[in-house]
Amino acid sequence: MSRPVRTRPAFTLVELLVVIAIIGVLIALLLPAVQQAREAARRMACTNNLKQLALATHNYHDTHGSFPSGWVKVTGSQFVNGNYWGWGTFLLPFIEQTAIHDQIDFGWQWVSAPSGGNPNGLIPRIPINGFVCPTDVIGPINTKMGNSGTSNYIASFGNKPMSAVYYRTSANRGMFTGDSAVKFRDVVDGTSNTILFGERSGTTVGSISYNAGLWVGYRNGEGSGGQPYSCIGRGPGSATDVTSGINSTNNWALAYSLHPGGANFAKADGSVSFYAETINLSAYQYLIQRDDGQVIPNE
Repeated sequence: MSRPVRTRPAFTLVELLVVIAIIGVLIALLLPAVQQAREAARRMACTNNLKQLALATHNYHDTHGSFPSGWVKVTGSQFVNGNYWGWGTFLLPFIEQTAIHDQIDFGWQWVSAPSGGNPNGLIPRIPINGFVCPTDVIGPINTKMGNSGTSNYIASFGNKPMSAVYYRTSANRGMFTGDSAVKFRDVVDGTSNTILFGERSGTTVGSISYNAGLWVGYRNGEGSGGQPYSCIGRGPGSATDVTSGINSTNNWALAYSLHPGGANFAKADGSVSFYAETINLSAYQYLIQRDDGQVIPNE
C-alpha cells in the first residue's frame, strides 16, 4: 500500500521578496541609530581626552608654577628656524607618558626621521592615543606630516595674527605662545571663560587642508607663515581671525572637527564644552583671550 505524498509548505517568491524588503527597512531604520550611538561614544572619548589634557596642565602648573609654554626654541645657531618642542611634549609626564619624555634630548630639536646624529629622530613617530580624537579619519599617525604622531587638539594662541612679530610677546593674550609661562593669576577673565585647547581634524574640506597637528611640537619655527597644521598654530583661532564659525570651510585658523554640529573645547578650569558651529563670534573671540575683560555674550 503506497503512502500518501505530503507536500511541504514553502516560501513563494513573493513572500521571500517581502521578507527581504522588511529586513532592508529594519536595517535602514536601525543603522542611523547605531551610527549615532557610535558617534556619541567617540565624542565622549574625545571629551575625556581633552579633560585629561586640561588636568595635566593643572598638574604641570602645580609642579612648575605655570602652564606649559606653547613651544620652546632650542638654543643654538644651528636651530634658527626649526622644529620646536611644544606643549604636548611638556605634558607627557602628566599623562602617564614619562617613559617617552625621558628619552628626549631637549638639547636638540625634534625631527620627523633620523637625521644628522639627532637622537630624537624616532620620538615624534610614537603614536599617543590621548592626543587623537576617535572620530577623526587621520588616526594616531599623521601621514600628512612625516608620519609623526597626530594631535587633534590644538592650543589657543591668543588674539594676535600668527606672525614672527607675535610669537613671543606679552601683547598676545592667549594661553600658549612661544616661551610663555602663564599662571592662574594671569587668567583675569576667569578659568571657565578661557579656552585652552580646541579640536582640529586631519581632513580636507574643499580647498582647505587642516591636517591636524603633532603632539611633539611646533613645526618649521618662526617666520614660517603659520601653517594650519602646526601644533600651536592659531589654535582654536586668533580673535583677529575669527570671521566665521567653528567647522568653517573658509578659514583654517579656526577649530574644525568631524563631530556633527560643532567641536569640543577644553577650558582653563579643566572643563570641556561643546561649542556649536553657530557660536556667537564675539563670544568665540572673548573665550580665546584670557584677560580682555569682556563679558561673554550668549553662545
